[in-house]
Amino acid sequence: MALITLTPADMRLGTGTTCSQGIAGETITPFQWLYLKAGDGKYWKAINTTAAEATIVGVALTYAAGDQEVAFAVINPGTSYLTSASANWVKGLNYVVGSVAGQLSLPGDLTAGMFHTIGGVAASTTSLLLYNTNSGLIA
Repeated sequence: MALITLTPADMRLGTGTTCSQGIAGETITPFQWLYLKAGDGKYWKAINTTAAEATIVGVALTYAAGDQEVAFAVINPGTSYLTSASANWVKGLNYVVGSVAGQLSLPGDLTAGMFHTIGGVAASTTSLLLYNTNSGLIA
């Protein structure tokens, strides 16, 4: 699996990005993809194993342990960007919630039984246009 590892020191908030905060349900590091767990109202690392866990709402901006505050970039589909000092993406490619909690991967890495959620589309090699489009279970 080709995980997209983002280096916090390289990452920047791009245009159209807003921020919020909430309580972490587990240990979180910057630039991990988050979902809001309905059962406890906390933010957890997104993973593609269930529809709920693959429904991303933000990208972590701070470190947090469980039950601590975590700041995150809110995903405003098609209007918010993450940018990088390094070339992390391939222009035009979609990036999806991966099978490693909090990480993105390429759509070709998805297999049967995984949920397909587009986390972003590369506007350039250094800019990711954020989305949270959940298109369902891979059969």
